[in-house]
Amino acid sequence: MILPVPLIVRRRIINKLLEKNAISIETAITLEEAGISGPNNFQAVISRLIEQGVVHQLDNRYYLDTTKL
Repeated sequence: MILPVPLIVRRRIINKLLEKNAISIETAITLEEAGISGPNNFQAVISRLIEQGVVHQLDNRYYLDTTKL
């Protein structure tokens, strides 16, 4: 089974933030620090994750809400 690209990108973003331990306000990081790059840094997928409450944004820094995974 082939996964749609947005699901693959979603999982990649989550994994990168987890790898960098970006799981709180104190540990929030930029997308560049997380190693997330691509077309507009996959902004559509990140926006969806923010809407779902999975990712939180503080200025240009991001972190995961692990209770929503």
